[in-house]
Amino acid sequence: MTGPGAGESEEAVDAPPAWTRDQLAVALLMLFGPTRRGGPDTAAAAAELGVSRRTVQRWLRAPAGVRAPMSSVHAAAVRALAGVDEQVRRDEQRTAGYAREALKSIALPKGRGVLPAWREQQWLDQHLVTITELGHGVLQASLTRVTSRSRTRDGQVVAFRVVPTRFHAQLLVHEVLAAVAPWRVRGRALAPRQGSTRTWLPGAPAVDLDELAATHGLQ
Repeated sequence: MTGPGAGESEEAVDAPPAWTRDQLAVALLMLFGPTRRGGPDTAAAAAELGVSRRTVQRWLRAPAGVRAPMSSVHAAAVRALAGVDEQVRRDEQRTAGYAREALKSIALPKGRGVLPAWREQQWLDQHLVTITELGHGVLQASLTRVTSRSRTRDGQVVAFRVVPTRFHAQLLVHEVLAAVAPWRVRGRALAPRQGSTRTWLPGAPAVDLDELAATHGLQ
């Protein structure tokens, strides 16, 4: 097996992509909220990160689209504050595991693997998976049962996909979040009212719900 190239370490290969100035600004907005001028609260950010306000302002003065000029230590600190914690990830893995087992049970002949509670809670009805832009370029994945009143509560829908059951929807959302994992953020000041753990920064790779559904057998 071929290893990393000359001067390239395993750590560098596996390192998450660096956030740009714009992505950092959005992450800081979600964490610390805006000032009266609409920019991130650099004073609050500096106090929590243990740096001067001028240092935070310097990070945000980089040209648009350019990597924020911050050390790897400070970048990791911001990611730790804004990222999804291990408990959330364990809960997501548990939900996905249950959904996979449920689909195996549903596939059994004559419906003998279907639990009555699934029918009662309408989990076997069609569900809608949406990706919505919430503002500042922040995207969110959500799922809901398909009804005549199905709609998003906040933001603008940029992609959607109807799948057969809630379990299909849970797994499709799980795959979406895996695809954008390095860009996921969980804001404290500007978190959405619902689904605050299923949001990610602008600039992440575009997610094709139809392709993900086909690839993972969730059609």
